[in-house]
Amino acid sequence: MDEVLFQKLSAYIDGELSPQDAEQIEDLLENDPSVAEIYRSIVDADARAREELDRMLELPVPAHLIHAIEAAPPAPANISDAPSHLRVMIQIAASVAFLAVGVVIGQSLSKSGAAPGLETAATTVPPGWLRDIAEYHAVYETQTRHLVEVPASDVDHIEAWLGKTVEVSFETPDLTAVGLTFEGARLLVATGKPVAQLVYTTESGDVVALCFLKTDKPDTESSKAQQIGGYHMVSWRSNGGAYVVVGPKARQDVIEQAAAQAISL
Repeated sequence: MDEVLFQKLSAYIDGELSPQDAEQIEDLLENDPSVAEIYRSIVDADARAREELDRMLELPVPAHLIHAIEAAPPAPANISDAPSHLRVMIQIAASVAFLAVGVVIGQSLSKSGAAPGLETAATTVPPGWLRDIAEYHAVYETQTRHLVEVPASDVDHIEAWLGKTVEVSFETPDLTAVGLTFEGARLLVATGKPVAQLVYTTESGDVVALCFLKTDKPDTESSKAQQIGGYHMVSWRSNGGAYVVVGPKARQDVIEQAAAQAISL
């Protein structure tokens, strides 16, 4: 893997890229399946490394190590001021931690078979704002009393508030024809940008949302359906906005019908 690309993907995951660099990475992730697969592997590796570190933190500390720590002199503010043996210990510890993460990443890449230039389909964690939306949806769909910030009864305020904040003018779609009831709206943030979330529910209580943000990218010729975690998503770009309808996989038909109706408005 190209080191610069790896560093940029890692920085993108951590939200440390400039808006311009982040947009370049999103273009790569959207148009290069091999890069998207590497991105997925880094995300998986990061999650596995965190789980492993959490597991290690739960292990009991050996008594001899506790005694050694208690007997050790206070750590210097600057590692360069530490005694040579302590500097070596700190460097070894850092190297072990870095190696552990590297091994996890290597295992993930090995399992996925991803390599630069290899054309593979990215079927799981996708790039950019859609991944953020899926994570938000996993949280908000479990809410009942606090499902939305502003209720559907205040739709005029929703359209004025979110239209101004997101900088995308819109009219709230009436999706009752596909079995969805408008509940209200929320303001989210994805890849550092404000996102409008219009929340709907099915008769059985499943939550489906139409989310959108401002974009400078060109309109898409058609919508794109994909699955992220436990959610089905249909996304498209039109008139300076990037849109997605998201909901449970089991309601795929409703989600696609809702997207088709929203696109036609």
